[in-house]
Parts: sequence; structure tokens; C-alpha cells
Amino acid sequence: MIFLLLIPILMAISATSLYKHNGKREFLKFDLVQFIYAFLIAPVLFVWMKSFLFYLLKSELDFGLSINQLFVFDSLFSLSFMYIYAFIVIHSLTKSFKMKILKDPLYDLFYHSEYFHLWLTHIIMFGGGIALLTFLSLTNVFLPIGLEGSKTALFSLVGIGIIGGITLFVGAWLSNPLQGNFMRLMKLLFGLSFLLHVGFYFIYDPGFNLSHAFFWMTFMLFATTVICSLLLQRSEKATGFMNKLKDYKWGFNIDVLSKK
Repeated sequence: MIFLLLIPILMAISATSLYKHNGKREFLKFDLVQFIYAFLIAPVLFVWMKSFLFYLLKSELDFGLSINQLFVFDSLFSLSFMYIYAFIVIHSLTKSFKMKILKDPLYDLFYHSEYFHLWLTHIIMFGGGIALLTFLSLTNVFLPIGLEGSKTALFSLVGIGIIGGITLFVGAWLSNPLQGNFMRLMKLLFGLSFLLHVGFYFIYDPGFNLSHAFFWMTFMLFATTVICSLLLQRSEKATGFMNKLKDYKWGFNIDVLSKK
């Protein structure tokens, strides 16, 4: 209990001492202090508040809540904090913009915002999603789900994986800026994830059953993205169709993974 009470005090001291360093250094185009506020202090505060709420409801307040009721309280709190956290990140971002403009009134704010738009949203959303899917899928090799059912259910999930792979590839393609390096990175991640699945298949030989359904579904998802990478981008018709769907101005002033 003492440890739970010390954490917010230490966080308040840290946040106060950091404030005087505003505008001195940057990290990932964020002001370093604003980055620490948004991506270190706020998440730690969230975990602490969840732990403290659980401790109060479970040990101190004799409400006699069931596990399901505790889950409802925790979910409501988490949802509320997510809305607040969204504005914390917006504040940190706009604060970083403000300090840039104060230093240089002619600073290219649009270029700066596009950096966040690509690096800190598209790449992290796609790359982080791929990493998370790969982790959960490979974990399923060692931790079977324990489901039983017909092969029809398994083939249905494999079909969902194929559809998901096409959707993932198209989403990445639509997010590709004009200079094209984003898509090169995505195809590299697709290929690495696919090779990991192939390697785990040959080494651990997971059974083709519902117990390993998430592995097989994700396996087919990444196999589909690799096939799409090899075939669709080389098709003039597919490329022409995708170019009609894309915003022609998207990414004209950003350069990711430049050859320089």
C-alpha cells in the first residue's frame, strides 16, 4: 500500500522537475519533455490508477463485487482514461509545435505534422500490429487454444486470414506516400513475419487443428500479403486502380528511409 502511495508522489516530483527543460531537446520530433509526459509518465499513471482502483475495490471497499463486476468497473475506467489520454497526446504534440514556431516563425509546420502522420501513426500502427499478430500467433504454437470442432471451422478461419491479408496489404498500399519507401518497409515486415511462421512450422510442427487456429490464420494472412507483394504491385491494372483510390497529394513532401 505504501508503494502504491509513493508512485504518484514520485511522478509529480519528476513531472515538476522536468518542466523547466521544455524546448531544450527533441526525441522523434517531439519535444523531449512532452514525449516523456505523453509516453512515459501518462502510461505509468494509467497502470498505477488501474492497480489502485483494483486494490480498493478488491481489498478495502467491502462491496462484494464479483470478477465480472470488477471487469466492468475496470473497463469503464480504462475507456474513460483512453479519452483523456488522447487529449494528453494532442496537448504534447501541439506544445511541441508551439515551441518550434516560437523558435522559428517560418518553420514548416505542415512538414512536421506529416512526419508524425507517417512515422508515429502509420508505421507504428502497421508495424506494431504486425509484430503483435506475429507474437500472438507464434505463442499459439506453444499454448494451444484448446478448442475442438470440425475442419470446416478451421478452414473458415484460414479464409478469414486470407481476406485479412488482402485487406492489410491494400491498407498499407493506400498509406504508401509518393516516394514509396513506406511500402518497401511494409513488404520487408510481411516477408520477415512470413519467414518466422515458416520456420516455426518446420521446427515445431504445429497440428492443423483448431487448437492452433490462430497460428494458421495468421500464417495465411502473411502468406497472402507476400503473394500480393509479388503479384499486385507488378500489375499495371492493379496499380492504376489503387492510384485512383489514393489521395494524389498524400506524402508529396515526406521522405521516409531516404536513400541518402
